[in-house]
Amino acid sequence: MTTYSLMHNAKAAALRMVAQGTAPSLDFEILPAEDGRFAVRWGEPLATAASQPAEADDAEPALVAEEPGEAAGELDAEATGGAAKRGTALAKVIALLKRPEGATISEIQAATGWLPHTTRAFISVSVKRKAGLDVVTEKVDGRGRVYRVAA
Repeated sequence: MTTYSLMHNAKAAALRMVAQGTAPSLDFEILPAEDGRFAVRWGEPLATAASQPAEADDAEPALVAEEPGEAAGELDAEATGGAAKRGTALAKVIALLKRPEGATISEIQAATGWLPHTTRAFISVSVKRKAGLDVVTEKVDGRGRVYRVAA
């Protein structure tokens, strides 16, 4: 169970999970933990497809992804080398860095809407450390500093 130092942090985390649809239940309560912190206790779990009763034959068929790789949350291994989920900021940045010509900070800014210092920090922390990719940089005449994932 995850604990939070402040009660409003626990509540904010629980509300964020509910809003994103990742919460195990819509009901929750904030309780003091043994170590003086706060924890979220979830209510009854949401019904899953396996636990719901079978629907009538005249019901609409369930929506399915057109291709197996199209399901939400599956890894986009081709664009990111298995390092990021499709559609995330990490996937976008890695796709830019894997291009043969690489990407400049301003090109990544245009794709993400970030400020330059945020972009450089993201490359350093998320791409290099967390995704474990080797990012090289070089200065190109007319373009400036170009970042790319080493082959």
